[in-house]
Amino acid sequence: MDDDQIDTAAVDWEEQEAELEALEVIFPDEFKITARKPYKFEIQINSNADVEENHLKMLLKVELAVDYPHSVPFMLLTNLSPDYLDNAMLDGYETEIRELGAEQLGEQMMFNVCEHLRERIAEINDKVLGKFN
Repeated sequence: MDDDQIDTAAVDWEEQEAELEALEVIFPDEFKITARKPYKFEIQINSNADVEENHLKMLLKVELAVDYPHSVPFMLLTNLSPDYLDNAMLDGYETEIRELGAEQLGEQMMFNVCEHLRERIAEINDKVLGKFN
């Protein structure tokens, strides 16, 4: 059923809200809710917590269906480091996170998705730092 055909007043939002609150604590400066019920949000994924060593960034845009976590959310990546990441890499990362979401249906998955992306770009960031050093 399409989200447009669902009475959102009858949806139990508690599980989604609990996950979003956790993400807000984990990513205080990187997380932003852009719409509520149904929820849409953005999280900036950084390759390194140290600002001076963080050369790679991407923006994960997420739309949760009303039945999340029983469906894979719509997820889109925006490149914030075009000098180091290309669209083919982002397309590959999107495929990976959709597969990860499908494997974790029924469970809160957004932290795992973010951590997967961070690990992927941290590998590249380490190579960039190696060149700088």
